[in-house]
Amino acid sequence: MTPLFPDLPHPLGAYTLTRLLAVREGSDVYAAKQGSVGREVALEVLHRGAAPEQQAAFLLTARARVSASDLPHVGQVYETLCADGLWFLTQELPAGKALNALGEGETLSVPAAARIIAAAAELYERCAAAGHATLPLTADSIILNEQGKPCFLSPVIGKADERVDALVLMRTLAALLEPLVPAEGVPGATRFATVLHWLREGYEGQMLTWAQIRETAETLR
Repeated sequence: MTPLFPDLPHPLGAYTLTRLLAVREGSDVYAAKQGSVGREVALEVLHRGAAPEQQAAFLLTARARVSASDLPHVGQVYETLCADGLWFLTQELPAGKALNALGEGETLSVPAAARIIAAAAELYERCAAAGHATLPLTADSIILNEQGKPCFLSPVIGKADERVDALVLMRTLAALLEPLVPAEGVPGATRFATVLHWLREGYEGQMLTWAQIRETAETLR
């Protein structure tokens, strides 16, 4: 898919888009500088020409993310604005490198992957308890800082009927991380494979809870 703004930097309202972070089905995500305060944010902009129902869903998600202000490992969501006929949402951009920005052949250690699983489990557990509908985390929304601590762009969505089942969230997380950890010759790789299996298939035919996944990942780390 072609991004809305292939030539960067590009001004949008009070912001300057500096680099592309992700191209999604109905929106693009950019790193952007806010001119008045100079802070860097993640700016998600709805595609031009979006249908009215797509715009309504985007604004509903924006409101849901602003209201979900106490989620662990998620940066603050700031505001929703319209400029040049485009709706966009801004949120805190954590310092570090997103998984989709890893270089060719670059991998994660078992502890780093375990931290991601534990943090994601805590996030999903809190969302479920608060009644927030979520989409699966993606490689562009998982960011590791220099100390290896994971932070996330908010996965909350506004339409409850688009809520993704917890098993799908678990299996998507397993599929995302499995290729990033070497399968052989790495301490803990066998146990990590077991955790991935539990994410995908549960334990002895029973789906695990997010709390159990978090505790298992913390033990592995």
